[in-house]
Amino acid sequence: MFSPRGTVKEVRQVKVTFSDQMVSFGEPRLEEPFDINCPEKGHSRWIDGKNWSYDFSRDIPAGVVCEFTLKPDLKTLSGKSIKGQRGFSFSTGGPAIKESYPYDGSEYIDENQIFILMLDVEPKNESVVSNVYFSVEGINERVGVRILKGEERERILKVSGRNRGKDIPKVVIQSRQSFPNNSVVRLIWGKGVMSLSGVKTTRDQVLAFKTRGPFIATFNCERENPRSNCIPILPMTLNFSSSVPWEYASKIILRGKNKVYTLSKVEENTEFVDSLSFKGPFPENTSFTIEIPEDIKDDSGRDLANSDKFPLVVKTDEYPPLAKFSARFGIIEVEAAVLPVTIRNIEP
Repeated sequence: MFSPRGTVKEVRQVKVTFSDQMVSFGEPRLEEPFDINCPEKGHSRWIDGKNWSYDFSRDIPAGVVCEFTLKPDLKTLSGKSIKGQRGFSFSTGGPAIKESYPYDGSEYIDENQIFILMLDVEPKNESVVSNVYFSVEGINERVGVRILKGEERERILKVSGRNRGKDIPKVVIQSRQSFPNNSVVRLIWGKGVMSLSGVKTTRDQVLAFKTRGPFIATFNCERENPRSNCIPILPMTLNFSSSVPWEYASKIILRGKNKVYTLSKVEENTEFVDSLSFKGPFPENTSFTIEIPEDIKDDSGRDLANSDKFPLVVKTDEYPPLAKFSARFGIIEVEAAVLPVTIRNIEP
């Protein structure tokens, strides 16, 4: 019995069991039973009379093939010849993805997303281009990849913070065409990707993602019920599905009958915003118009998908019912009331 066999990652030890006693345990000199052809170094030992192991100096990285062949004159302790299979081998496989950016399962990737893949061994770029592709929902054929190199690659690694760990093999790839919005995207690291040593992957490795939705703006305000208009004493809010540069957002206004409401920047150093608020109170039972710049774009340069909804007309309701004392605490005498009370829209 020989272990491991086939394709196995991170091998540290080979273990062999013979059916018969091979050596007298405790002998000072015990020869190796195999001729070993492996680029990784190690040392052998007999665990007992039937069990032999070969321990490598480290976990073997990917892209390595090791061959063990029984020596032709090997016999059991009693002098019997060894029958059956004489040659054994294993491989640590071709390049595999250990980590990705964005991570596997991300549901907000860009339409032109760049993927940084951390691998267990350096691949041949030609084999990556030939065997790695995207499967995109709504697109029947495979979508190929391009490999980013040179200054473009280094800039992406630096911006993403993935330029650390120089000893970790990395490949930076991008789809050859844009992904549609709200679509499932699968990165297929296909069988056949080859290490520099010539070892190929034997099965597909699949990472799943989903693209973000289109760039849209949605209006929100507090209401007494779903059929009511906005409560006039509370803010009106405009939310964006992706970040918007302040240079565009600052031009958005809320136009009333006799007044224009503008925005104020929340943080001094904010270059992008995801939502905007117009603070009340507003006149009751009044119509307002939200106006946005025609050339508004998000942080990726995308145009607003629902720009046809603007200028957007919104309305306020009447002020909500209110019973309010003019002070935080007071006493109303039974016969002589001396504490003023504000009453508004209270039912009879």
